Amino acid sequence: MIRPGVREYFRLRPDLERLAAQVDEEIAFHLEQRAQGLMRCGMEPAAARAEAERRFGAIERANLILLRGATRRETRMSVREWMLEWRTDLSYAARSLMRDPLVALVVVVTLALGIGANAMMFGIIDQLLLRGPAHVVKPNGIGRVYIAQKAFMGEKLSPATGYVTYAIMRDNTRSFSGVAAYNENSVKLGKGEDARDVPVGYATWDMFPLLGVRPALGRFFTAEEDHPPVGDHVAVLDYEMWQKEYGGERSVIGRQLDLGEKGFTIIGVAPKGFTGPELRPVSVWMPMSVPQRGEDWPTSWCCSWLSVIARTKPGVTPEVASFDATRAYRAAATEAKSKRGMSGTISVLPLAYGYDGKEKAESAVTRWLVGVAFIVLMIACANVINLLLARSVRRRREVSIRLAMGISRARLVRLLLSESILLALAGGIAALAVTYWGGKFIQATLLPDIQWDAPVNARVLFFAAAVTIGVGIVVGLVPALQGAKLDLTSTLKAGTRQGGGQRRSSLRDSLTVLQAALSLVLLVGAGLFVRSLIQIDRLDLGIDANKVLTIEASLAPDPKAPDDWEAASKREDAFNKIAIERLKSRSDVAAIALAMGTPLTNSFGVTLIIPGYDSLPDLPGGGPFIVQAAPEYFSTVGTQLLRGRLFNNRDGPGGTQAVIVNAAMAKAVWAGGDPLTKCLIIGQVDAACTPVVGVVEDVHRSGLREEPSMQYYVPFGQVDGICCGGLLIRPKGDQAAFAETLRHELFAIAPDAKGFRVELLSKRLDPEIRPWKLGATLFIAFGVLALVIAGIGLFSVIAYSVTQRRAELGIRLALGARSNTIIGLILRQGVLLAGAGILLGILLSLLASGFIEPLLFDTNARDVTTILAVAAILMATTVAACLLPALRAGRVNPLEALRAD
Repeated sequence: MIRPGVREYFRLRPDLERLAAQVDEEIAFHLEQRAQGLMRCGMEPAAARAEAERRFGAIERANLILLRGATRRETRMSVREWMLEWRTDLSYAARSLMRDPLVALVVVVTLALGIGANAMMFGIIDQLLLRGPAHVVKPNGIGRVYIAQKAFMGEKLSPATGYVTYAIMRDNTRSFSGVAAYNENSVKLGKGEDARDVPVGYATWDMFPLLGVRPALGRFFTAEEDHPPVGDHVAVLDYEMWQKEYGGERSVIGRQLDLGEKGFTIIGVAPKGFTGPELRPVSVWMPMSVPQRGEDWPTSWCCSWLSVIARTKPGVTPEVASFDATRAYRAAATEAKSKRGMSGTISVLPLAYGYDGKEKAESAVTRWLVGVAFIVLMIACANVINLLLARSVRRRREVSIRLAMGISRARLVRLLLSESILLALAGGIAALAVTYWGGKFIQATLLPDIQWDAPVNARVLFFAAAVTIGVGIVVGLVPALQGAKLDLTSTLKAGTRQGGGQRRSSLRDSLTVLQAALSLVLLVGAGLFVRSLIQIDRLDLGIDANKVLTIEASLAPDPKAPDDWEAASKREDAFNKIAIERLKSRSDVAAIALAMGTPLTNSFGVTLIIPGYDSLPDLPGGGPFIVQAAPEYFSTVGTQLLRGRLFNNRDGPGGTQAVIVNAAMAKAVWAGGDPLTKCLIIGQVDAACTPVVGVVEDVHRSGLREEPSMQYYVPFGQVDGICCGGLLIRPKGDQAAFAETLRHELFAIAPDAKGFRVELLSKRLDPEIRPWKLGATLFIAFGVLALVIAGIGLFSVIAYSVTQRRAELGIRLALGARSNTIIGLILRQGVLLAGAGILLGILLSLLASGFIEPLLFDTNARDVTTILAVAAILMATTVAACLLPALRAGRVNPLEALRAD
């Protein structure tokens, strides 16, 4: 009754199609009634039917009028009706998935791992790169001041500068709307063995206005309280410390806080999560001018211990700000006649940059890991698409029957998409657990110094929800479109044997190859980062950093003269002598020494004149740096003697004058000559020339990556003006167990001490090693995850292929093929797919090598051994995944297979 063109149009709308059928049925009924009446009046049946149609009118026009009205009603369908339809589809999808619980479980777990990995990495990069420090207003407008000076530091950019630089930037520049300075340290909170180290921040009063932060309680300190050289003893608590130590009581304002050797008045509480310009937690903030540094520290050009930050005015570029700052710095240095300052160059760089004036390695590695997590998600999606395509092979007869019974193809696509979206929602919910526990693990083990929000916050939830919806559509669209394109006649005639078609098989094979290729890329990345860690472990630092403990004592001040610097130095010297004598006699101590200027701890420079030279040679690593050391120092830290001799008990004050130089200094100063016949004038211009008695190997002064620098050693106490020192101890057994014993021993020597910090010297390298640990850990985790997902995908493809080819395999066996031949045939299929994926993966790895090599440590990104080892692992996984389906294929019963066909 309705023209084919109109009928095809309304097939796109199942409800309208149902209405059209009802209209046709109603019209046919009325025509039949009228024709019956005319036949009772004596008309022939054909004539009666024709007369009935003539009297009824234009049937097609009536149909179109009715259907257009239905179209308008369909357009005005309420949201409630639309939701009811989706609820029906989701209900059917749930029932359908319950019939395949194993497939549903595998899909949900796969999507949970893929979505969870991406949500976790989004949370990390959001914390490190996107948001900036909490409560800081417009962090992109704030820059950090870096300085490069030819002398001493060797032209390297460094954020460590002095108060004089802050004053110059604050008073003599035109590019900044605000300038502030700060530095961070740790101080003992409490007394005795219960004392613990807490992170503290020293800041100029204008840091808080510059950052745009407001206190949660009370106030921040003012310019009147932060007045050099000695400021008021006031403190601002961190929000978390306020909650833990004082129960969040508002009456905390005005109370006393004993920190280190001094008492402070609490005047305010910082807002929750505030960490200052950095992302490291700070428990207490106090004025920059509180610590005792001598009388001239505000004007000294030699002191470099703090960081300067500045907010640029609107429209001022970093280049313009750097030029303005350099001009002001050099002008002030010229006026002060500071040779070091005259050669200084100021650079204003982003707040998130690291100590070397470059993007922090953690940020660069994290950015790569976000891409790695996305690759894991791609592998997960490819695997799920593969599983759903394989599942659709079993359902093609059901789909064909639905199409034959009149369901529109659009409605069928929506129905199949409902299943994939339901699976994605379940995977997204499970992904929150992966995000939470994965974030907690990374926070605790790889980024312990970073102040974090909860791993799952509102931003992470929004990201996870968006990814979940997108994944649900992507993984369901391909199987849904494939199902909607079924040829009804051939599918219903062939049953379940041929419904997949060659096209589907090729698509599933392509997805399997892609999974294998991406898995190889991730595993190669993991192998390269592991090799970087191995290279770090093999690196010769010139010291045994993982075998030496450092001791920092916080002794109680003299109650009669708490601010007497000379008296404090004498108490420290007395404590060190007693500690050395008592600890040296212990059987579990291999060596103990006193030193100042130890590697990875601190560096110093004094006036140095080399006879025969008007100026000192320049080395890329800077210097010359001085270390004053006891005779046992070299055996304690493990630095090897190359020529001459080491210090002995006759060297030093009141004895023989001696100096030892490192190999880089000997080569730079006396290339081709014998340094043991030379001498150095140290400390004062009119001082005696001290003979060089030995040459030792080069030692890394501050980190893993270092250029050669000049360094020399003098006996402890030989040079005036370098006081105090720190203890270094080399235990014979386990360092961690000995550290706890050592604390008890130290408190027995000085029971009134505020506390002692005992830690491995190698701990100073942890922040630098952390990026490689982060990369290795997460690359391995994501690589293994991708390998497992790819293995599951390969297993599913081969297993469903065996199911589809059951009749073919039965015929082969019936014609005399052996089981081993069938097993080899199936294994060959999996090996060929994996081989293609390995070749593609190697190509992708080589293409990406140029981008990832800067993140590695002394490792070639095209390392053949790593690539071949990963390829072997992937091929072994392939054989393991294909073995079970191959064995099942070899046990096919020919009679049962042919009977089923």
